Amino acid sequence: MAKHKRSPLRNAITPKSLDYPSAKTTLAPATANRRKSGTQRAHEKHRYDLENTQTPPTSSPTLADRFHALPSELRTRIFSLLLVRPAKWDIPHSPSCALRTSNADITPTPNSTEVYFLCQNCYPTNSNDHRWTLNGRWETHTFVSPWRSKYAPPQLNPYVCTKCYDERWRACPRSRSLSCLCARRSDLDVLLVCHRWHEEAGEAFYRGNTFCFEDTSALAGFVANTRPRWCDAVTRISLMAWSAGDDDDDERQVVETLEPKTAFLLRQALPSLAFVELDARCLTDVKSVRVLLRAGLVHRRVAIRFVVRGPQRCIPGTQGGTEYPWPQIEDRTLLRGGFPEEVARAMKGERRAWMKAGGKKSGRLAVEAACEEFRQVLVGVEGELVKGGGVGMGLLEMRSSIRDNGFAEKEKVVRVMSAEELSEEMVGEGLVSDVAGEESVSVGEVPEALGDAL
Repeated sequence: MAKHKRSPLRNAITPKSLDYPSAKTTLAPATANRRKSGTQRAHEKHRYDLENTQTPPTSSPTLADRFHALPSELRTRIFSLLLVRPAKWDIPHSPSCALRTSNADITPTPNSTEVYFLCQNCYPTNSNDHRWTLNGRWETHTFVSPWRSKYAPPQLNPYVCTKCYDERWRACPRSRSLSCLCARRSDLDVLLVCHRWHEEAGEAFYRGNTFCFEDTSALAGFVANTRPRWCDAVTRISLMAWSAGDDDDDERQVVETLEPKTAFLLRQALPSLAFVELDARCLTDVKSVRVLLRAGLVHRRVAIRFVVRGPQRCIPGTQGGTEYPWPQIEDRTLLRGGFPEEVARAMKGERRAWMKAGGKKSGRLAVEAACEEFRQVLVGVEGELVKGGGVGMGLLEMRSSIRDNGFAEKEKVVRVMSAEELSEEMVGEGLVSDVAGEESVSVGEVPEALGDAL
């Protein structure tokens, strides 16, 4: 009898579904949490707090945000309206300010006041007084000049007067003919708001203003105490010839000669100059003219003009007399043509025919002859007789008028025009464009050495 073949054991066991949790069931929550970012989990955790918390409203833009949103041209225009002002020669005197009546240097000093001051540098013999002050036994004050700028750094030594402190520990240029504080600039706090305003407002301040200097020393001090970047932004300067004794009662006056460093300052220290105003008294001195001829303002579109001071001390206004801190310079007059224009062209690098004709020696003699003739021109223009030369020029007041000297009949080259009638069209060789309807006075006669060149 045949035996039945047994089925394998694996077929005899019926598999049953075991009720074990699957990996999908156990790992689904963890996987879901792992896929969410930390921010989502935090929101789910603090959902109740987020739903019950009100979102603060968005803040409105401030005035600074609106100002910075303006175009750069409008911001520059706003800064210009705030910081740019006329030249200090043309600023009228305020009635509330004390104006001195003499051009002598009467800047307040400790000796010129009625209050008793102590200075450890001026009076070293009073050291005991300073020790008493330090110990607090009695109180004394040091002299603080009202001419000191309010933007200057604070004086660290309270027992030294302002004059000693500024001259020895904080050297800075000081105006030699500052008669009052009306010409002091205002609204300079804008430059201290922030770095962005300092850059934008500084650009408008240095490019738009006309910086006026009484002499070369003031110009050199300005360049030495100004950052090179802002010196590059200066476009307009006015340089006068300082005269010790411009008072009406002073018969003899001394005008300083331009220093040789003036040519370097005009050519390299201030490379962006577009307008230069110079005192015509510089043209009466040979050394000053030689300094100007070496200016070398080549390849620049710069307007150079020479002005002569006026005789009047008070400019009448609409409601009476209007005073100016510098009345003679405010009433200055523009000289057009003749020797001033020749020097202006030579300052721009043009070699004039009268300078190079006959060699170097002849050109030097021509300059000396032109300076001598221009001294006589100033007799008719200023009413003053110019004598001497070299380091200084002596100016002796003349009582005679222009017609008494016969200069009114010699209508040749030098033309005089008021500063208010200037044309806006300025070219490199000076202001040579005619103004319609101008009333010009022609005085003086051109030197013979310049006749062929003109």
